[in-house]
Amino acid sequence: MANPQRRAAMLVLSSYPEDVRVRREAMALRDAGWSVDVYAARSNGQARTQVVDGIRVVRAPFGRRRGSRLRYAAEYAAFILWSSWAMLRAPRYAVVQVHTLPDFLVLAATPARWRGASLLLDLHEIAPEFYMQKYRAPRTHWAVRLLARLEQASIRYADSAITVNEPLKTRFVERGADPARLGVVMNSADDQLFAQGSGPYLQGAEPAHPLALVYHGSLLPYYGLDLAIRAVARIRSRWPIELHLFGAGETVHVLERLAAELDVTDAVRFHGRVPHAKLAAELRRRGGGIVPTRPGPMLDLSLSNKLLEMACLGMPVVAAGLPSYRQYFGDDSAIYFQPGNLDDLTNALHRFAGMGPGERANLAARLCRAYGPWDWARQRAEYLRIVTEASENGRSGLAEHHPGGTPSA
Repeated sequence: MANPQRRAAMLVLSSYPEDVRVRREAMALRDAGWSVDVYAARSNGQARTQVVDGIRVVRAPFGRRRGSRLRYAAEYAAFILWSSWAMLRAPRYAVVQVHTLPDFLVLAATPARWRGASLLLDLHEIAPEFYMQKYRAPRTHWAVRLLARLEQASIRYADSAITVNEPLKTRFVERGADPARLGVVMNSADDQLFAQGSGPYLQGAEPAHPLALVYHGSLLPYYGLDLAIRAVARIRSRWPIELHLFGAGETVHVLERLAAELDVTDAVRFHGRVPHAKLAAELRRRGGGIVPTRPGPMLDLSLSNKLLEMACLGMPVVAAGLPSYRQYFGDDSAIYFQPGNLDDLTNALHRFAGMGPGERANLAARLCRAYGPWDWARQRAEYLRIVTEASENGRSGLAEHHPGGTPSA
């Protein structure tokens, strides 16, 4: 029987092992000698229970689908009920890590807390700004204010919390979170898949397709891919530039139609989803990366996983000049353009296409150097420190129940 002092559980309303952050943290615990159980949503064809790379996965009898606000609420409620029941029947854990969204999923870990588990809340997103971004709601909207109160109540209810970057931490603290109980573990590139500095320019060579720009990730409206396609169409008469899109999402058909309307289907390639283990090789074949994220309440605080992986490899990148990007990488590590501005993006692509190999190599080297302090080895060490500290400060049961009680809005 596993030692409960080295046993951890994770609750996540997404698919495992597809959720990269959850998988990486679970594997970090496994490699450090922990026994790890993941309670997750279920995708089509996945088994209800399964062992994946030494990690036990228990899946809900339902998955996630994009839909209306009512559907999201129903999925949240169903998953909280299911995972609460799972926690009642589960073995004793030293730590239960709850991955958001929703923030109040932390309630589902209450049965584990009664038996001594310490609760670690992992804030992947920032719910009020996410709502504002998705539904174009003002900060004064009742739902935004409610989500802000639920966010803070959930952070207080947890024994400790982590989030993905400093801008998000700052916003949580501005709303009342205790900075001493809130750490940062970034979504840095997986060092087993993305060898730092392995991009062709940093290896003294040119990539196979020097004027091909690559984007990998979800194809969603706020990631600005329509702007990228329009900008490619504008400069195709001068430069044989290409745009390669790896991923899937709700706008894929819209983007395909746009490429056809602009007569750039020969220059804009849709590759669909590619296993994460194969992405680094695909990136190294292309001349650079593009991260054309639109501005917005949530995205202004974000730090793109795509940008971190490109920076790790050492690629020249064209990126929206979001405040968080500049905060982490500085002003001279990428070709920045004004977020959401088609004219400025077009000029940025002209600049990229007109660079010589030496200029692109220098740009890639600056981005890779800027990435150095944020690599996964450092993030993994910080994550394990936080989990170990949480387990050492764990509970002995109901007698030491959290003084804050249950969260309330």
